[in-house]
Amino acid sequence: MLASKAHELIKELDRSRDTVLPPYNIETIRLCQLEANELFRQNYEDVQTVVQTNTDNSSANSAPTLMPTISIRHAAIQRIKRCLLAYAYHRMNRIKSLRWSIGPVLPEHMRNNLSMDELEFFSNYNQTLSSYMRSIGNNHSLDLTSFMSPPKKLFAHIKCIQEYGPYETSDGTIIQLTFNSEHYVLTSDAEHLIQRKIAEHIV
Repeated sequence: MLASKAHELIKELDRSRDTVLPPYNIETIRLCQLEANELFRQNYEDVQTVVQTNTDNSSANSAPTLMPTISIRHAAIQRIKRCLLAYAYHRMNRIKSLRWSIGPVLPEHMRNNLSMDELEFFSNYNQTLSSYMRSIGNNHSLDLTSFMSPPKKLFAHIKCIQEYGPYETSDGTIIQLTFNSEHYVLTSDAEHLIQRKIAEHIV
């Protein structure tokens, strides 16, 4: 069947939707490229035959029979191209989501599943995201990946896990953060203190 290998790539994406990103299937991609090149070569030869028909009446009877075949091959080439683009685009989005869920350093078993181009894409995306987070922080980097969901409550109950001293909250209030002391603070302040390992959230 035409474009069968390209269809296998799409089925592979569907099977791995809720699992770890599978290894980059370079062999199937290579076979897809070979098939597309061969279909293009066959179409080129047949198109030359059809063009020759316009100047050579002796082959006029063969031209009409070639047009449906040329159209089918062209549709198969377009399908292969769409499948390859969908494969690359899906993996690209999965790689971006890894940066948000795991962080700037991928585990070795995940890195082994990426191609060299994908590793370069991850590195560039990581640098771009890090630069953006540094640019929006007020004199410090704002980590957008730490809290992906909006807070359910305006205030949070925290407990200090180290001796810190006076701390100025975002509304200007000064609180004393001593070891084992408990406080109700704005969720944004709580997140900042938890990130710095000064306090922990009390559920």
